[in-house]
Amino acid sequence: MTSSFEPPLKGVRVVELTHTILGPSCGMILADLGAEVIKVEPVDGDRTRRLRGFGGGFFGYFNRNKKSLALDADSTEGRKVLVKLLQSADVMIENFAPGSMAKRGLGPEHLEKINPRLVYCALKGFLPGPYEKRPALDEVVQMMGGLAYMTGPTGRPLRAGTSVVDIVGGMFGAFGTVLALKTRDRTGKGGLVESALFESVVFLMGQHLAITAINGTPPPPMPERVSSWARVSAVNRPCTARAMSAGVLADRALRLTIALVMRNRLFTRCRISRMRRDSPSCASFRSVMSRAIFDAPMILPLMSLIGDMVTETWISSPSLRWRTVSKGATRSPRRRLAMMRSSSS
Repeated sequence: MTSSFEPPLKGVRVVELTHTILGPSCGMILADLGAEVIKVEPVDGDRTRRLRGFGGGFFGYFNRNKKSLALDADSTEGRKVLVKLLQSADVMIENFAPGSMAKRGLGPEHLEKINPRLVYCALKGFLPGPYEKRPALDEVVQMMGGLAYMTGPTGRPLRAGTSVVDIVGGMFGAFGTVLALKTRDRTGKGGLVESALFESVVFLMGQHLAITAINGTPPPPMPERVSSWARVSAVNRPCTARAMSAGVLADRALRLTIALVMRNRLFTRCRISRMRRDSPSCASFRSVMSRAIFDAPMILPLMSLIGDMVTETWISSPSLRWRTVSKGATRSPRRRLAMMRSSSS
């Protein structure tokens, strides 16, 4: 059987008047879905073409699968070309400062007159409200919305390691555009699609906003590892480039994960990040870890598990020095192991 797949947006023309990441990511997704995306650039080219360092990959990545047209939209000749292009378009995307397109006579109400079927996708910093006239940046809204707070250690907010809010804002814009095209099939009319950075980060932070509303206090940042399940992070041996991280959701999976790491001596040490001591699941966690000892009888795991402890527990192979992260006095490894055996019997 041969594949006859046809891109879902084949035959859809998109005129893209965008810059940096938010707008280009929206156009990129539509282009990946098969739309003909025509990127309109200034005469000297999009500024991300000339970026270096961190931004060196922006243009090539976010503008793949697109056509390009350079023109001066503020000149008489350039404007005529742009208007003619928009008359033939199904979609127009823009992410310029609030009000700048309207000043040029290219706002939604202006373009509706020359092309009633046009879907106008406006990507901004904020949706209509008290901040709608303000510009915004990915990093700024990460700080405003709490994403940076949840990413960095306590007291040290940190932006995420990618332009996540720009990209998610563009994804919402593309999603809304596809829905608007579907609606147009039924009504024959285009419409306005809006997506914004701040509202995108609020969507991403929804799970943390929910637990804040339930508990009455904000959750600690993710690096604090106050979690509903265990995480296993194994540190590589110096002679290899290996590393492993696993999220473990079931007791049996946790025992098998630890047994695998320790029995095969894949890593020099293993860190177990778990819920805090006052968590309802803490007793269950201690029981699981005690049983994990006997799943790897050939290895003597040395762990700080019984007593007054903080979040992280280290397990080391017998050839290495014992290391623990705990509060209060520590006991010898063998005495601790004996305590585990007695508590599990």
